[in-house]
Amino acid sequence: MYVGQQRVVKALAHAHATSRLPHALLFVGPQGCGRYSLAIRTAAAFFCTGGRFPLPCEACATCRRVFAGNHPDVLRVAREAYAIEHGWMQPEGSKRAGLVIRVDQIRELARALRLRGFEGATRVAIIKDAHLMNDNAANALLKTLEEPGDDTLIILTAPHERAVLPTIRSRCSIMRFAPLATGDVRRVLDHLGVEDAEARAAAADGSVSRALEADLSDRSARQERAGGFLDAVRHERGAALLDAVEAQGKDRDEAQRLLDDVQRTLAAQIRTKTAAGEAVPARDLALVDAIDAAREVIRENNAHVQLTLEELALLRAL
Repeated sequence: MYVGQQRVVKALAHAHATSRLPHALLFVGPQGCGRYSLAIRTAAAFFCTGGRFPLPCEACATCRRVFAGNHPDVLRVAREAYAIEHGWMQPEGSKRAGLVIRVDQIRELARALRLRGFEGATRVAIIKDAHLMNDNAANALLKTLEEPGDDTLIILTAPHERAVLPTIRSRCSIMRFAPLATGDVRRVLDHLGVEDAEARAAAADGSVSRALEADLSDRSARQERAGGFLDAVRHERGAALLDAVEAQGKDRDEAQRLLDDVQRTLAAQIRTKTAAGEAVPARDLALVDAIDAAREVIRENNAHVQLTLEELALLRAL
């Protein structure tokens, strides 16, 4: 089941119907808004026997193969750790799985795309979290984006367009995803059979993944803490900021939860301003990117948590 993002769905449907679908798409938007989910469905729609592009029926044998990762003409790339966890790659002995997308993964993808389709003319490649490509991988992708070949579609996903190299995004048609409406999050949670779906949807700020991860037990205290941290960063309250950083700097999981809460609080404030027709300060937009980056560093790398939070705090000097 796919809900939300009707503007993007309609744009893709129109491009396909008028034979104007680009060879490369960049899906950008916040975590949990359905970027990767729609990428998979768009790929399946090329082969589906019963749906309408870009939303397949999800029930036919071809759709089931695409969703299971078993269709030979749908190629997927992600950071090595994710790919191994989801069965796309096999681990190399005791070697630690990489936290970025490596150049050899992109070269293998390029080689595969040069081959003819196994079950049809079209071949689709999905690069999940394209912002995690290292520089060599990103540069290796450029030639494929410049000369993708006929009947080839490449879909990249990223949290925002500035997260990928300018040379990458300039070769893609950008599709911007918005946070999901609370009702859409609730529908997905109900479909998944999640308990406390209503409360989780209300706490999700438009993200299904956040709804699934939400800890509802201490929501008020966490909202207050997130608001205080955000206020300290925004208004250069040095003592309060240092206290907040010091309080979180020794616990990686707690720091991650703090940044999740700060990001939700900031997103809600931006949505309120936008709905009221008010301009969103450039400082807040810069904070969105900085919080995304800090969350990624803490989650994916063996970084010093307190130093990462302090680097975020330096935005007060902007």
